[in-house]
Amino acid sequence: MEIQLKIDERKAQDLLNRLRDRATDLTPAMQAIGAFYEQSEQENFKAQSGPDGTPLAAALPHHPDDGPGQKKGLKKSGGLSARGNAT
Repeated sequence: MEIQLKIDERKAQDLLNRLRDRATDLTPAMQAIGAFYEQSEQENFKAQSGPDGTPLAAALPHHPDDGPGQKKGLKKSGGLSARGNAT
């Protein structure tokens, strides 16, 4: 059995150059991926379900200790320190 392979170097080089050029800027691919996941999350939110279709847990009522002037929860600035403490 004999196999012969003939490659036109110019065509191969052109193909490799086109692949390189397309891989240089991945912005269009990243935008498409981001749009897909954004749409998916919006649909999940509307359906009140997770990605696997399980219903989301009901929101827990606010605890009285989380009110204004209390040490728990976020302060007016809404910030957190590096340790997770309200600022």
